[in-house]
Amino acid sequence: PPPPPPRSVASIVEGDTKRSKLGVTAAALDEATKRSLNHRAMLVAMGEDWRIVVVKLADRLHNMRTLRHMPRHKQVRIARETTQIFVPLAQKLGIEALEYELLRLSVQFLFPQQLLRVPYGLELLGHWARLQCWGLGQSLDDYLCRDQVLSELDLPLKLDSHRQTWLQHSRQWDAAASAASASSS
Repeated sequence: PPPPPPRSVASIVEGDTKRSKLGVTAAALDEATKRSLNHRAMLVAMGEDWRIVVVKLADRLHNMRTLRHMPRHKQVRIARETTQIFVPLAQKLGIEALEYELLRLSVQFLFPQQLLRVPYGLELLGHWARLQCWGLGQSLDDYLCRDQVLSELDLPLKLDSHRQTWLQHSRQWDAAASAASASSS
């Protein structure tokens, strides 16, 4: 059999899956409460390691790319959640390509007809969707600070630190790609 993956890889995948799922004891809760607790658990797991955030964002991008195969009510729920949580996370980490694609796909599912008629539709409808999700004047940062558990765990600070780590790695990858390109020329 193949050797087991390195512990760090296993912990990243575990952070993406197991820590962001509710336990069986939550079965009696209403759907809104379950969703809220699941979001909190997911954000706590993401606060532990910046790579968990990247894996979670990549997983959500894959889900959004295959969303057309889901029933309409699930498309809307998942697109709204993506606009509410994952687009701001990608923005917070500075991963613009993921932020833009997640927003573009979300808006296509939230406003399929309106998008065709509005100039600069993606930007305007995406901004409107974020306002609807968080409420006027609120943001993911407001939510992270208002939620006592997330605030006590210093999650806003951890996510800001993750952004710096992501940008540092991104610059290293860009430099390595440039060096490889120059050496092959």
